[in-house]
Amino acid sequence: WDRDRLKAVFGFQHISVHPRYIHLNDVKNKAILDDWQTSLIVSCDFRQFTPYLGAKFSRVDYIHWVEDDRKRRMSDLTETIGLVLGLDLPLTENTWINLEGHLFDGESLATSFNFSF
Repeated sequence: WDRDRLKAVFGFQHISVHPRYIHLNDVKNKAILDDWQTSLIVSCDFRQFTPYLGAKFSRVDYIHWVEDDRKRRMSDLTETIGLVLGLDLPLTENTWINLEGHLFDGESLATSFNFSF
C-alpha cells in the first residue's frame, strides 16, 4: 500500500453579503446574508481513476433588522450535513473528466472536463 496515493482536503468558506439599508414607509430595514461551508474529502489514486468521498456542512443565515429589532433565521439543521461522492478519470497527464454527486443536504450531479496548465 502506497501512502502517497491517499490524500485529504479540508475546506472552509464564509461569504457575507451586506446590501445597503432601505427605508420602507420611514422605517429603516437592513439585511445580511451569511453563507457558511466546511468540508473534509478523502481520495485514493488508483492511476486509472481517483475516487473520493467526503462530508460537508453548510448553513445560511438571514439577519433582518427593522429599526433596532434584529431577527436571525438559520437553515433547517436537518439539511446542513451532506455527503460528497466523486470520481476523476484521467485522459492524459494534464486532462481529466470529473463526476461528482451530493446527497442528503441536496441532490446534485455534476460533470466537468478539466485541463491543468
